[in-house]
Amino acid sequence: MLSSNFSFKLKADENTDNLVDVKLAVVGEWKGHQNGEFALDIADIEKMKINYEKRAVETVIDYEHQTLTGEIAPAAGWIKELYINEKNELWGKVSWTVKAKDYIKNGEYKYLSPVYEFAGIDEKSGVYRGATLHSASLTNKPFLDELGEVVANKNNIKEKSMDKESKQKENEELTALKAKVQSLTKENEELKNTLAEEKVNGAIVANKINKEQKEWALAYCKSDMAGFESFLKTQKVAQKNDALKNNIFENKSAKADDEDIVAMALKSIN
Repeated sequence: MLSSNFSFKLKADENTDNLVDVKLAVVGEWKGHQNGEFALDIADIEKMKINYEKRAVETVIDYEHQTLTGEIAPAAGWIKELYINEKNELWGKVSWTVKAKDYIKNGEYKYLSPVYEFAGIDEKSGVYRGATLHSASLTNKPFLDELGEVVANKNNIKEKSMDKESKQKENEELTALKAKVQSLTKENEELKNTLAEEKVNGAIVANKINKEQKEWALAYCKSDMAGFESFLKTQKVAQKNDALKNNIFENKSAKADDEDIVAMALKSIN
């Protein structure tokens, strides 16, 4: 009894891009419902589709079955069409309200709970009409978990997948960026050390500082190169005799009051 015919109850000006597909019934048997056990076969599903198409009004989707309780029951959406797929499942094309769509997108509502009537009577003719889809509700505690999650729009599943791919791509790009920053930081540090070495060696050659000051000068130049350069500008070039003090042949053990051997030798000659 599988029906491959789709109902085209949609108005001619209905924007089908705003409609989403939701699963409303599957073949099976359930024994633990609070109102008693029940079963659905393909005949019931076919009857639901037929009874829907006989009605002049759309079937409502509310929140938490408020339509049944007599409370104020704002619509979350409207079922615009019913069809049966190749798995004998009853599906509907639904137009969500803006509020319901936001609820679903934000994960505040995830499931659908349909209400079935099995012994309904047609209000106009009084004739027994059989299995009917009375309404459905957005809920977070569905009885029929076989119906799965609802989606906010046609691209919802694809968007979730793309979000995952985008996040993975973003993480990869972030990792690559961090590696590049580390590499540039290392190169910058090496360049700064090389430049500091060159400036300090140049200062020694120019007699602005002596060799004993090299370690201090390197540390200063690496931490504050501009400050080191300003310091060098205040230093006068050492005199030749002062520069000789840095000569590696200098006799560092000589005392200031020691006899001048060369002078003594000249005296003996005279």
